[in-house]
Amino acid sequence: MTPFEPGSAADTLLPLVYGNVPMADWGADGNDDGEPWSSFAHARHLYDSGETEEAVDIWLGVASREGIESRQVLQAWYFLRQVGHQPPPNVAKLALGVVAEVPMDDVHDLLAAYGDGSARYLNHAGGASVVEPGGLVGAEEAITDWLAVGQVLANGIGPWDQPALPVLAPGHLRVMVLTPSGPHFGQGQYDALSGDTRVQAFLGAASVLLQLIAG
Repeated sequence: MTPFEPGSAADTLLPLVYGNVPMADWGADGNDDGEPWSSFAHARHLYDSGETEEAVDIWLGVASREGIESRQVLQAWYFLRQVGHQPPPNVAKLALGVVAEVPMDDVHDLLAAYGDGSARYLNHAGGASVVEPGGLVGAEEAITDWLAVGQVLANGIGPWDQPALPVLAPGHLRVMVLTPSGPHFGQGQYDALSGDTRVQAFLGAASVLLQLIAG
């Protein structure tokens, strides 16, 4: 993906979108930041000490916890997959987040939304908008609808199992569903990929949310 302007708001938020921040960078080392940060810190120390099974138990606890951010759940599953622990079939493809990366000349706009009702819009010029749960009238309904369309997309394709996402070339589109088993996505030339009816539905649902954010 073509990077945003270094140091811009979009550039700062981009690494936090996909739920795949490296373990060493997710949360502070201290245990005084509340949950689930203290659990992540504890699990990281256990893992670094070779106590992987104990770390797995903590990550599983985070992944199953009610009322926390979807990105926290995605991070827990990301760490679990890294140590070979795959989600059970009944949750493996659950759509916890959706991301659309749409070409704008030689860069991209990015819109992401999550099951907790939050959203992030990263503009190609480097600006960013953050929507917290309940913070924008109509957003939660739009996000629910987009996630439902994303669930259909995830059900029809397999997860990406490589350490890093592939580069998104200028003029290319990427549509992605974030799940416990990893990101499910398609990417390619905009004209070719947007002709798929599932992708059309995905982008249509995303545009409803974007209109609300853009006002």
